[in-house]
Order: sequence, then C-alpha cells, then structure tokens
Amino acid sequence: MKKRICLLTLFLLLSVLAACSFKKSDLTETDQAAGNETDEASENPEDPEALSKEIESKKEEQTTELIEESAEVKQKAEDKVEAERDAIRKEKLIDIGLIQRDHSSDWILEINESFNEIFSEENGYDLNFIDCENNYEKQLAALDSVIDENVDCIVLNPVEEEGYTEILERCEAAGIPVVLIDNKISDCDLYKAWIGSDRTKTGRAAGEWLKAYADREGKEEIKIVEIPNEIHFTGMREIKNGFTEIADKYKMSILEQPEEIGEGASAKDLMESYCSKYKDEIDVLVCYNDAVLNDIIDAMDEKGLGYGDKGDLIIISFGASKNALRMVTEGIVTAEFGINKDIADRVEKTIINIFEGKSYLFENYLKDTWYALDENMVSFEIEGETQKMMNPSDWKK
Repeated sequence: MKKRICLLTLFLLLSVLAACSFKKSDLTETDQAAGNETDEASENPEDPEALSKEIESKKEEQTTELIEESAEVKQKAEDKVEAERDAIRKEKLIDIGLIQRDHSSDWILEINESFNEIFSEENGYDLNFIDCENNYEKQLAALDSVIDENVDCIVLNPVEEEGYTEILERCEAAGIPVVLIDNKISDCDLYKAWIGSDRTKTGRAAGEWLKAYADREGKEEIKIVEIPNEIHFTGMREIKNGFTEIADKYKMSILEQPEEIGEGASAKDLMESYCSKYKDEIDVLVCYNDAVLNDIIDAMDEKGLGYGDKGDLIIISFGASKNALRMVTEGIVTAEFGINKDIADRVEKTIINIFEGKSYLFENYLKDTWYALDENMVSFEIEGETQKMMNPSDWKK
C-alpha cells in the first residue's frame, strides 16, 4: 500500500514539473517575438501617418522643382527662337539701292510699283528708291550716296550711255554688285548683269504689223507722224530706229519725226500742229510714250480728226501701260507694243543667284508682247519668226 502511494506521489510531481517546463518554453518564444518586433520598430521608428506626410512633402518639393525647371527651359527655348528669328531677319534683310532714271512714262511708274511690291521688307528687303529726274549729275550723286550707305546691291537705270566707269569702279572696290535695267552702258562692263527688252525688235514689230495691216486694209500709201517721248533716252531711240528701219524698207512716208517735243511745248501742242498742218493726210500716228496718249486724243477730238474705230487714222503706241491697254480694248489705240514689266521679278532672281554664287545671264532679254483687238490682229514676221499678238482682255496683270 505504501509502495502505491509513493509511486502516485512521484507521478504527480513529474506532471507538475512537466507543466512548469512547458509554460516556461512558451513564455520564452513569446518574449522573443516581442523582442523582434521591438528591433523592427527601432529600425523604422516613424509611424505610418508621419511617413505618409514625409512622402507627400517630398512629392511637393519635386513638383515645384520640376515646374521651375520647366519654366526655365521654356523661357530659354523662347529666347533661342526669338534670337534665331532676329538672326534670320538680319540675314534676309538685303539693302537695295534702286537708282531710277526718271518717272516720265506710265511704263516706268508701273515698273517702280513692281519693285516696291517685290523688294518689300516683308520679303526681306530694304529698298532705297531714288528718282534722278533724267539728270546725269543727280544720278552720280545718288550712286555715291548708296555706296556710302554700303548697300548690298545697286539696281541702276542709266540716264546716259557713258560716263559711269569711275563710279562703277567705286562699287566694285566696295564689293557692291550692280545690276542694270532698261538702258545699257556702252563704255564699260563693270556691272554684274543687264535686264531689259530688245527695243529695236519692238520697233521692228510695230513696223511689220503696220505693213501687214495696211495690206489687209488695201492701203498702198502710208503717211506717218510721230510723237516722241518727252525725254530722249536710249530705249526710245532704239524703238524709233527699229520702226524707221521697217518704214524705210517698205517705203512708208514719215511726215514728222522729231527727236523731242521741244522746250515749253507739250504732246498736245505738237499733235494740234500736226492736225492743222496735214489735216486729213495723216494715216498713222506713232506715239512713243503711253503717258501722253490722253493729251493726244484730246487734241484730235478738238480738231475733229477721226481715229481708231471712229475713223481711218491708225494709232500705234509703245509701253503697254494699263491706260494704253484700256484704250486698245475701247478701240481707240489700234495696236500697242508692250515693253515687258517683269523686270523687278527677274532682278530679284538675278540678285539671289549673285549672292548664292549661282550662275546667271550677263544679258537678260525679256519677252515683249504685242496687243490688239482680234479684228486688228494680222500675221507678220520678224527675222523669219512669226509673231503672236494678244487681246488685252487676256492680259492678267
């Protein structure tokens, strides 16, 4: 009995010891886990709310920096673009000195208008226009002034055929290219190019047309009077020479062929004198300047002389101004022989080729056009080449 009691006591004692051992082990694991959590907390001491605030703050700082950087980059880009624009403007703005002979004809006035349109600031040019009023000394002074201004190019319509060697040498020494228009210079070639019309051919065309038209109308004898330009210049003389050559070839009779109108006189005065002197003998009136057509018409109206579709007198004029083409359309002028007005456009192309080192023609002959109503058109030739005429209604300029 005592033996059983001892064994039971021993069993209970062992059970208690085992239970105590289990609780101690369990407690140790819990404590270790708590210790790990404490270590992790010590490595990341901020709580989630504080951490979130810090992240938001950093985002705001970065956003501000990006905005400031973007604005700075944008401003730099804008400054660069503006600087490039200024450079482009400066590079494109070419100084042109246009030294014009005078303003004596509608043709020249229309040429000047086209220069102002093409050589505008909008197109990259600064045009310095000087009207020399057909004065040689004034033209030399004008050339001196644009050389002193160091223009990029000079466009010159010479008053005289000679006397420009010294001034063109100045241009060459200054590195300023010179382009001649309309009239030529005969005593030197110190210019880059000449652009204009074959005026002699234009005169011949008028003569050949007149012969063909007279033959069609059955006119065997042709009596002619002429009204010269108020200012005598090379181009007019070339036209006159071309027309006279053909008139002589077909034995036409030129009753009056003055070199100039005369001091103190006008085209109207001259036409009135022709009407009084020759009355109905005049078959053809040749006018070398469109600008005086209105005065001539007034004189004939006052003298009761029929012309165009109102009579037998034939009117031939040169220049193809807008007013003259209107008169062709209205049946006043029978035939108009135009001087090409595309000079400004050809000048610009030539100047660009000069500056870019490209090839260009030393002599540029522009194609002229002959105008008449359909009923007044006839077939004629110049040097074996058939000439075409145009109705003014087809003129689109």
